[in-house]
Amino acid sequence: LYFVENGKRKIEYVNIADIKKNTSAIECHKVFVPGAGGSGEDALVLGRPVYAPPHSVCSQTYLYASFATEVEARNFIKYLHSKFVRALVASIKISQSAPQRVYQFVPKQDFSSNSDIDWSMSQEELDKYLFAKYKFDLNEIKHIKSKIKYMPND
Repeated sequence: LYFVENGKRKIEYVNIADIKKNTSAIECHKVFVPGAGGSGEDALVLGRPVYAPPHSVCSQTYLYASFATEVEARNFIKYLHSKFVRALVASIKISQSAPQRVYQFVPKQDFSSNSDIDWSMSQEELDKYLFAKYKFDLNEIKHIKSKIKYMPND
């Protein structure tokens, strides 16, 4: 069980019989994204996502996305780290709270090896690709680059 207590991320073990919600995702690879983090005005925008292997669950402190493979989950983390995604989230996010609705402008991607995106590229190359794919103009890109910082990798 991944959870936050007194501002610190923690992991503890729970009996699987005690899990009542979203049990179909227990066997999947997951990414847990803090439900709060950043102010909406800061340069990072979101809290740091965490990869969680199968047989993991989280408290309501986190949002989660489930995946068939670890590679897909890690590609999703790379996507969340992009300035592209965090700029789109920042356009809606007005407080520390980061509920599901702040992701409404973030385009869904294929995180598998069949994707049009080469997930092995650098963070900078990924942003350049995403800005081109979604036809951001030079002024938009310049603004985003001046306001959003790269999220440190784990």
